[in-house]
Amino acid sequence: MVPAEFAVIKMHVGHSLDLLDGCPGITPQSIAMIATHHERFDGTGYPKRLKGGEIPLFGRMAGIVDFFDAVTSTRPHAPSISPHDAIKSLYRYRNTLFQDELIEQFIQTLGVYPVGTLVELSNGEVGIIIGQNRARRLRPRILVVLDHAKAELTTPYKRDLMTENEDDEGQALHIQKCLEPGTHNVHPDDYYL
Repeated sequence: MVPAEFAVIKMHVGHSLDLLDGCPGITPQSIAMIATHHERFDGTGYPKRLKGGEIPLFGRMAGIVDFFDAVTSTRPHAPSISPHDAIKSLYRYRNTLFQDELIEQFIQTLGVYPVGTLVELSNGEVGIIIGQNRARRLRPRILVVLDHAKAELTTPYKRDLMTENEDDEGQALHIQKCLEPGTHNVHPDDYYL
């Protein structure tokens, strides 16, 4: 993206505030959140380059959510990344772009494998994360959409790794790796998760 395009994009914060000016029922906290959701913990954000505690809590939280949503969505200037890779990116930005404690809470909320993450299991099956197990974050619930040979299943089925420790052959069952959306022509958005 060229600097001139980015300058236009950054104007959306002011335009949003102008649209909300005088709207009944909008709380001051909501206005502050909208005004500061692109500020960054280290002062590199916009529009005012606020830093740390100068950014209201809701603005710091919204910045994390906005980042996660942006990078997991296809944009004109960048392809989407998997929810799992987005979590890894957020973790790298602790106490630089985003506050460490808020990143930790966000990750605890979404889990290590956020809903919508495309994964390959140890038996070769491919599935989409559909839910978390709070007691064991590495053992989520999965909608299996491809069999071990990567053939599309007529009827996808659910696996709960919390209770299923072995596959149908008696082998240990676990997540082998995360896959980028579109791998094996599987697009999690097609499953309305």
